[in-house]
Amino acid sequence: MILSDIASGASIYPLTLLRSDRDLTKNLQQRLTILGFSPGPIDGIWGNKTQAAFDAFVKKHQLKADEISPKTAQLLLPPVVSTPPPAPQSPPPPKPPVLPASLRAIASGTVTWLINQISTNPGLSRAVQQSLDILGHQPGVADGIWGNKTQAAYSGFAKIYQFNPNELSAEAALYLLEPPVPGVAVIRPSKRLVDSDYRTIAQSIGCSVAAVRAVAEVEAAGSGFFRDGRPKILFEAHWFSEFTRGRYDRWYGDISSPVWNRRLYVGGVGEWDRLYKAICLDREAALKSASWGLGQIMGFNHRSAGYSDVQGFVQEMHDSEGKQLLAMFNFIKANKLDRYLANLDWAGFAYRYNGESYWQNQYDKQLANAYSYWMNAA
Repeated sequence: MILSDIASGASIYPLTLLRSDRDLTKNLQQRLTILGFSPGPIDGIWGNKTQAAFDAFVKKHQLKADEISPKTAQLLLPPVVSTPPPAPQSPPPPKPPVLPASLRAIASGTVTWLINQISTNPGLSRAVQQSLDILGHQPGVADGIWGNKTQAAYSGFAKIYQFNPNELSAEAALYLLEPPVPGVAVIRPSKRLVDSDYRTIAQSIGCSVAAVRAVAEVEAAGSGFFRDGRPKILFEAHWFSEFTRGRYDRWYGDISSPVWNRRLYVGGVGEWDRLYKAICLDREAALKSASWGLGQIMGFNHRSAGYSDVQGFVQEMHDSEGKQLLAMFNFIKANKLDRYLANLDWAGFAYRYNGESYWQNQYDKQLANAYSYWMNAA
């Protein structure tokens, strides 16, 4: 037994039992010597000097002289120094983000980049220049060099959407790639048609739900939104020329033409680039010159679609396919075509909705077949 065994236990040992324990006596002598009590030689023999030294120790600490208790052993031993737990290591500083290689990657991220960071990357600078050029902001040659013209063009773009002209955020990058109508939010994901939309329209028109579904299937655009959440549109350059009295025909012939020209169509989401460029010239004329959503209702037909102004019409066309389909059927009702749906007169409806050549595409038969399908599916 040694002192640490007694110190860590709960038992009190009479001194008479411990004096014959040479290991304990030797341990005790070592500690008394260190503490300055002079027990004589450290030989494990409990003699008079050891006894006198022990008596002096217990007297100093007001302990009992005929025993060694855990407290006595603890005072004889060196104090236990508690080792503090290791300080938590600070995490390494985060690595600075790496500038992405493309506008699309920036648009998909969360980091806002300074323009002086973008300008050091010729590939990104060229991509921004190309987008600005498509959108009509005239950044100069797309050479990957961010000069004064490029900065002026980007500042013009940033002003329209209230971006910081000295930064390129994820949203700004997205708008360079997919420009929305300024001031009109793009809803993602798009709200698709639901059964209640068809019922609401059927009640407003006074026809069957199957008739509404038939017209939507044959005459509507299939989906009212592009995958990026913007409404499907087709920009009509001849209407933009009409509404702006031809003042942009000479310099902006790709979006303003005195006559209809099939070659001006870009198709798909590219039509939005044409619309954006026109909006920068004349917002109201541009919005009126595009067809919108499922029914591809022209903006200038906003009153027939149930809206007092084209801005409100465009706002609602961004909201849902249900709003788009309602606008389409408001237009049908305003042009007194609802009675043909109520009477299931498919030829009469197709003649007035698709024109005299409706029979070439058999629109009347397509409508009748779709109606029959939806009646049986109900």
